[in-house]
Amino acid sequence: MGKMLYMDYAATTPPAAEVVQKTLPWLREKFGNPSAVCQNGQEARKAVEEARRSAAKLIGADADEIFFTSGGTEADNWVLERSCPHGCSSHIITSAIEHHAVINTCKALEKRGNKVIYVGPDDKGRISPRDIERHIRKDTRLISVMFANNEVGTIQPVAEIGAMAKEYGIPFHTDAVQVVGHLPVDVKSWNITYLSASAHKFYGLKGCGFLYCKKGFELPPLLYGGAQENGLRAGTENMPGIVALGEAAKFCAGRLPWEAAAVKPLRNLMIEQLKMIPGSHLMGDPQRRLPGNVHFCFEGIDGRSLALLLQQEGICVSAGAACSSSQSEASHVLSAMHVQKDCLQGALRISLGTELNRQDIMYAARRISENVERLRHMDQNI
Repeated sequence: MGKMLYMDYAATTPPAAEVVQKTLPWLREKFGNPSAVCQNGQEARKAVEEARRSAAKLIGADADEIFFTSGGTEADNWVLERSCPHGCSSHIITSAIEHHAVINTCKALEKRGNKVIYVGPDDKGRISPRDIERHIRKDTRLISVMFANNEVGTIQPVAEIGAMAKEYGIPFHTDAVQVVGHLPVDVKSWNITYLSASAHKFYGLKGCGFLYCKKGFELPPLLYGGAQENGLRAGTENMPGIVALGEAAKFCAGRLPWEAAAVKPLRNLMIEQLKMIPGSHLMGDPQRRLPGNVHFCFEGIDGRSLALLLQQEGICVSAGAACSSSQSEASHVLSAMHVQKDCLQGALRISLGTELNRQDIMYAARRISENVERLRHMDQNI
């Protein structure tokens, strides 16, 4: 096996060298607590606020609208949990293809007596604003629809949903974990009330993210304790993670004009190659999809087995979403899209980055094709 071909950017991105370099001092030399009055504490406070400004600039927000979290999951939970006060029944509209951080929180809210509507997608994984509008009630407290799906890559009509939510006076939350740092985001123009992001998805470190809260829509704390994050998110700040997030935001801001244009041709080439495999089906919207996302279902094979065979050959991909790849049940996203049963288990998600080239794509496509044939042959001989 030669070099590893990393094609799982949707699961996590490799930290940028620039980000690591700027973060290393905060692991040892710069150890101050941002709440302390001593010099190293004030230096840490300054670094936190610089990172906050960088994160805000990346999505078109104001710095005081950014609250650091442990990642996208905490940010999602914060919005959903605190939009449904304990002791009163609330009504939420979300989609049937959300990340588990949203889906499972909504299920927990339902057990407490809240009503959640899960709007289904079309066969390309796209949510219709009209379908959302049909479910709006006078007591609807939140609309939560992800910016782009983490499995099939379909980009949702976020601006349309935001405009509709504003018209009805309903807060709008979007899980933008797959988008922030890779595509332009403008929370104000698109009427986004809350936005979740995770640093390790845009070349930062794991264990740190942020929640954007529009002014006037601040949420009660999810975590109680000290007065960090303007009293809304307790806990001593994760300095290495926050510094890395800020540096990653700067890194990505410089790449936004060209990253998508560089990755799309690789994505399109991979799609063209895999379409030639008999019994292959491209999942997601062919045009309105994440620049690096390639998701196929192959008839008559198990996607996990295919991913493992590819791993043995140095090609790193996912059999669906990374957060659920160890589970045996079919993807809730593909089920909601009504994917045919004979290829539901044959899902393979490939997510590409700028460190790859055409030769890498052609090699990986050949290995995928050969291993699909190999698995089908093995199945016939059982």
